[in-house]
Amino acid sequence: DPYPAVASKAIEITLKSIDSIRRMLASNGPKFMIANLPYQEQVYVKEMQGSGYNVERPQSYLQDYAMDNDIPYLDLLPPLRDYVRINSKKIYVTGDPHFNTSGHEIVGSLVAQWFLQQGFQQRE
Repeated sequence: DPYPAVASKAIEITLKSIDSIRRMLASNGPKFMIANLPYQEQVYVKEMQGSGYNVERPQSYLQDYAMDNDIPYLDLLPPLRDYVRINSKKIYVTGDPHFNTSGHEIVGSLVAQWFLQQGFQQRE
């Protein structure tokens, strides 16, 4: 099904902004990596696809961009979906799009593991 015009425009603006950041970092030395934080609805929806929606679609644009530009990419949607399914724990603040303490803890752990996989050293 066609992606809504507003969503297509949001993707275009987002990718242009990310590309600007990538170019700025490339000229200054820091390694550019992308970790994608999913919305609460993406984490808790029962089915990944349905009539008129695909929960993973927004991430696919970012993942394609990362792959095309050889940027390390971490999609937190699968591990967060697994975590809430296995633990039956809330990871977002009720009525708010932000992570709660448990959410920050699990995301922080996942990102730290990813950094180590990317070759970063753990500080003592």
